[in-house]
Amino acid sequence: MSDLACKLVHDYAGLDSFVVYNTIKNDLDPLKETFVKNIHEGLVNKSFDEGEFEAAKNAGFYKFIDFNIF
Repeated sequence: MSDLACKLVHDYAGLDSFVVYNTIKNDLDPLKETFVKNIHEGLVNKSFDEGEFEAAKNAGFYKFIDFNIF
C-alpha cells in the first residue's frame, strides 16, 4: 500500500489504473476492518492511551472511522 501511495503522490504517469482500481475495490474495506479490530482490541486490552484515543477521534485524518462503534 505504501508503494501505491508513493506512486499516487509522485508519479501520476506511471500509475497502472487497473492496480489502483483493484486496490480501491478489493483492499480498502479489509484494511478498514483491520483498523477497527485493532482499535477495539487496544481499547479492551487497555493498550491504547485514552488521551491519544480521544485526540484521534477529533482528528480529521481518521474521519473514515465511526468512533461511535467503540
